Amino acid sequence: GSGIGIFTIIENQPIPVLKDLADRLVEKFSDSVVILGSSINHKGHVVIKVSSSLISTYKAPELIKELTQITGGGGGGRDQMAQAGGVNDQKLSEGIKFLTNKYL
Repeated sequence: GSGIGIFTIIENQPIPVLKDLADRLVEKFSDSVVILGSSINHKGHVVIKVSSSLISTYKAPELIKELTQITGGGGGGRDQMAQAGGVNDQKLSEGIKFLTNKYL
């Protein structure tokens, strides 16, 4: 599809830091889906942000739901930004790889 996907796992960063980074990445790359995962003390969490131009194609809570089917945990949010906690950090990269392969 069109747009840029930025998927990454950053060590030991809390959700507010991931959200801030996601905001800045979406500002910088106008058509983008940003998926950032991290874990602190083996507890994983994920932030997904979709640029407004791609909202009709991708909804962040739906992407989170697909991810947590692999990683466990749960969450939600608005169409443009969603987050999940309680994620199995061992499965984070597998979940992100799944989304990458499916949508990009």
